[in-house]
Amino acid sequence: MQRLWITVLLVLITVTTAHAQRALTFEQRLADLNQLASFYDKNYAPYEWKRDVFGFDLLNLTPWLPRTFRADDLDFQEVLIDYVASLNDAHDYIAFPTTFSVSLPLSVDIYDGKVLIDALNRSALPIAQYPFTVGDELVSVDGHPVQELIRLFRKYAIAANPRSTDRTAASRIVSRSQHIMPHIPQL
Repeated sequence: MQRLWITVLLVLITVTTAHAQRALTFEQRLADLNQLASFYDKNYAPYEWKRDVFGFDLLNLTPWLPRTFRADDLDFQEVLIDYVASLNDAHDYIAFPTTFSVSLPLSVDIYDGKVLIDALNRSALPIAQYPFTVGDELVSVDGHPVQELIRLFRKYAIAANPRSTDRTAASRIVSRSQHIMPHIPQL
């Protein structure tokens, strides 16, 4: 009898886990988008200023609906990130509950318009195998020029001004976390 109960329990766990991992429905996505917009409607002080000066109306969800409808769950997270990034405010971002991240044992920054290595972990990157050094320029990653990656990563790095945004976006080239960059498992 105990084996029967254990078998039933395992089957139930398997079925409910598979059910819980299904994609969000369009209605659930729409509810999430509406909830995010409602949060900003209630709490975002510079709403009128952003609308009148920059032309971004955070209450107008019409531009976001087509992307919400045809998105998978990760694409939908990108839609929400794009929505929040459209505010262009350093203190606003959206993150999702995950611990997946990837990083190279080095850091980069922008100096005189070039992305340069500014720190290396030599225990992970011995100079005999990795002959680059601090001050060397990072030109591309996975066949993508760094300037293209910076452009793509700006939405994950909104800062006080365009220069700071680009510097933070450059740092995302070598250090990425899925909680703010949903598609990084597809590297």
